[in-house]
Amino acid sequence: MSLSTTALFRVDGTVAVITGGGTGIGLIMARALATNGARRVFILGRRKDVVESAAAAANKELGVTDVLMPVVCDVTDKASIQASVDAVSANLAGPDKTGSIGVNLLVCNAGTGGPHTFYDPKISVSALRQRMFTDADPAAMTDAFHVNVTGAYFTAMAYLELLDAGNQSSPDNIQSQIVVTSSIASFMRGHYSSPPYAGSKMAILQITKQLAAMLSPYKIRANALAPGLFPTGLAEVLTKGRDPSTEGYDHPAFIPARRFGTDADMAGTILYLASTAGGFCNGLVMAFDGGRLAVTNANY
Repeated sequence: MSLSTTALFRVDGTVAVITGGGTGIGLIMARALATNGARRVFILGRRKDVVESAAAAANKELGVTDVLMPVVCDVTDKASIQASVDAVSANLAGPDKTGSIGVNLLVCNAGTGGPHTFYDPKISVSALRQRMFTDADPAAMTDAFHVNVTGAYFTAMAYLELLDAGNQSSPDNIQSQIVVTSSIASFMRGHYSSPPYAGSKMAILQITKQLAAMLSPYKIRANALAPGLFPTGLAEVLTKGRDPSTEGYDHPAFIPARRFGTDADMAGTILYLASTAGGFCNGLVMAFDGGRLAVTNANY
């Protein structure tokens, strides 16, 4: 086999589905796959206008008409998830309804930051209780788990048959794959991540590891992304007003790379996992964070 970058990292013929694909890192991943040979990339999101405009802009940039396909989907609603499966299936079947193409890659990326309630070791016990209990809304914590955990899990289950079909038409005999977006927050013990967000991202990691084990008889793999800080809307509360290039080792949120993640960082990571290069990965948790976990209290 050729060891050229083209042979290793292109994703020619791949059919991908990405939840939360209309904005942020989901859209970056969609554009990366489409740019590097994907046959079809379905971008799923709650807001019809957002996914439609994102798909149209990306297709125009690539000079194509139907590589990125918008699909409305709310991952907290089983009926909506099923409707997305039906829409993807119908598109892949073609006008004559005889197509047998499946999905090679499902990226469970839709997520929410949850309530931004953080521990603070400098305040009193009474103030901490006020912040984390009296002023906190249990429903907001539940919502974070509903989107980040339940939504991702049920999406993975809903697409099993399409992923199985993807193995029958797999480019380069790469086994179908589920990729779940977690976060380095799942490993951090300090007060820089809110308990609802960090807890939900660790929970979905455990589910991903179970998926890797329990779906292996069906030749369906499962891996997870644990990105550091990328300047997207979801992370704005942590990136706004910061310039990592000016922050030293003594800064409480120091990033050794001295920058936030870029589009290229996200694109390179998903291309690795989706291509021949990452075809041997199953049960992997890939942390790419500029070295942040290396210099903080974490258990990665």
